[in-house]
Amino acid sequence: MSLASDNDRLIMKESVSKDPQGLVTGKVCFIVLGFAVFFLGNGFNGLATDDDKKAVIKELNERQQTEIERFVSSAPERANLPMMPIAAELYNEAVSYFQHHDYELAKKSLKESMRYDKRNPLAYELLGEIEYLKNRLKGAKRYYRQAYLIHPTKSVKEKIEKINKEVPLDVRFSTMSTKNFILKYQGEKKLGNAQGILDLLEQNYEMQTKDFGYHFKQPVIVLLYDTDEFQKITKSPFWVSGIYDGKIRLPVYEPAFGDAALNGIIAHEMAHVFVSVMSQNKAPSWIHEGLAIYEENKVSKKDLTLFETAVETNSLLPLEQILHESKPTDQDPLYANLFYEESFCFVEFLIKRFGMFKVEQLLSRYGKGGESSEAMDQVFGKSIMELEKEWRSTVIK
Repeated sequence: MSLASDNDRLIMKESVSKDPQGLVTGKVCFIVLGFAVFFLGNGFNGLATDDDKKAVIKELNERQQTEIERFVSSAPERANLPMMPIAAELYNEAVSYFQHHDYELAKKSLKESMRYDKRNPLAYELLGEIEYLKNRLKGAKRYYRQAYLIHPTKSVKEKIEKINKEVPLDVRFSTMSTKNFILKYQGEKKLGNAQGILDLLEQNYEMQTKDFGYHFKQPVIVLLYDTDEFQKITKSPFWVSGIYDGKIRLPVYEPAFGDAALNGIIAHEMAHVFVSVMSQNKAPSWIHEGLAIYEENKVSKKDLTLFETAVETNSLLPLEQILHESKPTDQDPLYANLFYEESFCFVEFLIKRFGMFKVEQLLSRYGKGGESSEAMDQVFGKSIMELEKEWRSTVIK
């Protein structure tokens, strides 16, 4: 679910500079920086939305504007240099580092930003995100609570509540790790199962790095649950068998999971990690799910009965609808599964038609804030209508 919006980053403002005698000496140009919004987008659970941040952003930018206007209108001997533009620049720098998974640099920039403005709830929230993704739950909760005390929002409250549910489970977890993964599992009795999953994680990682041409900068945390625990933590529909929300979460302690099915689920969630990182968490749902099933299908053949039935009955979802669907899991299971299968078939068509490197370019475009129709036209040189017509001609005989 998925990190930053760069809207309204820089607004130029001019003010008049005065010498100690109050004479006009020239113009000084201040940069008024709009605060970037960070979020893990596209449907991942418990994470912030643009609407949730609007009031915070407005308050910060109004406070910054007031600070600058007070400086301009004050007598030189009483004028205090505006600090918030510096704080905003450092905060926005931290968001950029966070987008690229450079968490330590992001944390350093946030700490520096807070030297100039200790009342930015977004900075505390982002520090909470970093601690959370590092699985330092107590530290994450502390920062989230500080953000909430400054400016209460629904999303931060939900994050605190989610941590409260996770902490009792986390203390029972044992840990195994490799260079690329930190695996959290429950108890020594399940050690063999955990080792097998860790091996599958590494095998799938090696295969997918070749497809995506990318290597993780940070180890990914993987949490293994019972089904009831998984449902309680993620609040996912009953038919969801894994989730990536900054961490991979798998309900694996069930006899129904065979080796092939488990390998497919791991491949699916692994692809979500690659898509999230490479698109700076801005990729829409269709390419997230399409690529995830594309990788899953390589290790565990995907049943496409629903898609094939939709083709035969001329009831495929319009491509425009697929491209703009944000939360398919909020829909009924039949719709969601058709969305997944159709997204996969369209992504597979794009890869066969244009090559995986073009799909990687599309992820990069999304990371820069590109909208689907514009990004696809730039990368593939065709409109959505043209792509849909060509794709449908390959599936409807």
